[in-house]
Amino acid sequence: MGKFTINRAEAIALLGVVISAIALYVSFEGTKSTNQIASQALETSRQANAIALGTVREPAVLQFTDTSELKRFSFTSTDAIQQELEQVLQLRNDGKKDIDGATLELVGVDGLTYLATDSSQEIHHLPSVNVTITFNSAIQPDGLVLIDIRKPILEYLARLNERVANGKTNYVTGINIVVTPKAVGASAPVGAPSKLSPRDRELITVEFNGDVVTSDVAKKILESETIANRVFSP
Repeated sequence: MGKFTINRAEAIALLGVVISAIALYVSFEGTKSTNQIASQALETSRQANAIALGTVREPAVLQFTDTSELKRFSFTSTDAIQQELEQVLQLRNDGKKDIDGATLELVGVDGLTYLATDSSQEIHHLPSVNVTITFNSAIQPDGLVLIDIRKPILEYLARLNERVANGKTNYVTGINIVVTPKAVGASAPVGAPSKLSPRDRELITVEFNGDVVTSDVAKKILESETIANRVFSP
């Protein structure tokens, strides 16, 4: 079998072809990346123009400040629910519009509601409630609000309590809370796209006692027309 050999001229020509192919590939990838960046910039510009022209409204964005740790609340004694603004949720205005209210949706999470002493004894067919809040003052961009969570949780627990066999026994329930902000001047709360408000929901755990949910203290909280809150300016 003969040996395959190429002379110097052929080697240089082959190297030139390889270099040209590499240059063509790099040029193609660079053009594709440039086109993608240009496309993204164009879309951003279109959105900005749409907002400026009023065809698309700047969304209000209200988010939980920290969702890294599971928050726990105690409703196992009337003493635990006596005081305002001790059991609270903290949210921040991460948008550009002032916010003067919100709707909280509390949804029971299946598999996370059970007898406190025996997690295998679960409660199913969990309720959900919607609670509307008007803030004491508008939350400015980067401002914070503390929301007294007693009334929203008690409204949820009052429905859940119908499924509790023994009111004198402690139970644990997992609740997913979703917040929808109401911008100043808006007629109703409007949610922001998930990419702008990835922290608009939070999972909490509540340990409760059925007798506490039906106590005079709880009834007084439920009969109140307002939900205590405190707004902090940036």
